[in-house]
Amino acid sequence: MERLTLERLVHQFQQANRSHFTGRLTVRSHTSPAWNLYFRLGRFVWADGGEHRFRRWYRLLNHICPELDSKTIQLRESEMTDYWEYTAIAILVKRQQMTREQAVALSEQAVLEVLFDIFQSFGFSEQVTCTVDQQVNLGEPLAVFNLDQTLSKAQQLWQNWCSLGLSPYSPNLAPHMKDAATLQQRTSSNSYVALEKMLNGRTTLRELAVLMKRDPLTVTRSFLPYLKQGLITLHPVADFPNPYASPPKAELLSKAGSTTAQPLIFCIDDSIQLCQSLEQILVAAGYRFVGVQDSLLALPMLLERKPDLIFLDLVMPIANGYEICAQIRRVSAFKNTPIVILTGNDGIVDRVRAKVVGASDFLAKPIQTDKVLAVIRKHLATSLSPSLPLDESSPSVTKFSFS
Repeated sequence: MERLTLERLVHQFQQANRSHFTGRLTVRSHTSPAWNLYFRLGRFVWADGGEHRFRRWYRLLNHICPELDSKTIQLRESEMTDYWEYTAIAILVKRQQMTREQAVALSEQAVLEVLFDIFQSFGFSEQVTCTVDQQVNLGEPLAVFNLDQTLSKAQQLWQNWCSLGLSPYSPNLAPHMKDAATLQQRTSSNSYVALEKMLNGRTTLRELAVLMKRDPLTVTRSFLPYLKQGLITLHPVADFPNPYASPPKAELLSKAGSTTAQPLIFCIDDSIQLCQSLEQILVAAGYRFVGVQDSLLALPMLLERKPDLIFLDLVMPIANGYEICAQIRRVSAFKNTPIVILTGNDGIVDRVRAKVVGASDFLAKPIQTDKVLAVIRKHLATSLSPSLPLDESSPSVTKFSFS
């Protein structure tokens, strides 16, 4: 393992191409988790790792396969390899839930993004190293990518990024309003409303690019004047939880020793992205989850599924969180069900009003994994007969959430 410059790393890639290398190159930097690049006879096949490995997986899957209606896929324990995403893609193609063209597009984009992030890492770290593993073989590849052409594409993306003076800013950062009042004065009302919704501090530039149907460079360029004026700042955000982490077992409190299903958590919020983020957190922690974006469907679905805890957004179209909370409390079956209000404006007036209509607690946006799990443990510890899932196990089959 040797310390590299960017030029020497590219040379190592090219050497792998000339020697028809099959295996994995792992690039490490002290500023980021390791990246893995997989080769087949000197050509790129797949790439993963980095600080947003799981965010990348969900974003690319949802962007390239928006019609994919399967929310989960089961992998046997033997299939949960270091490159589990690639295994999942192969399974989806085999089941005809993903076309080969989509698999190729997803794989290529993953390679390009990993290369871009590696190129950028040389500006942040003086300790970039690379190790070679010839024992790793993905088998018959779904697609192979010409090394020189792929490197050229990634280098061009990086050069374009640098040409705007963006080299210090990673597309994995999330924009946030620093001076909302001044920003509102300097933009039209429609523009400000759009910016207020996008710049929530938890959606990365790459994720915003997907939502806006633009590329990250175009999106970041549009924010550049505000960045230079200090009206918008960019902040790091955590990766999503590991979707193949072993879910915890539900411990027993029943004196009879009978087992019960894992707690079912509902989220009523018109934001698809928030529901997806919450699902990532809860499924990885071993809970069952249902997200409801249409407030009119909330009560019928609650009556059908009878969740153990409800997250409820305060601001929604048609019916707001106060109205929905009051409706839920009028149903005897939900008299004691914990209802946690989700809000970006955690003021005393909101708290008093929410308490009046029967809310159990508040959770501020943007949501954070530790706070989400803490509020669940707080309320379910007394409202459920079984305890919360606490100890970890390694089941032979693990569900992967694709939402």
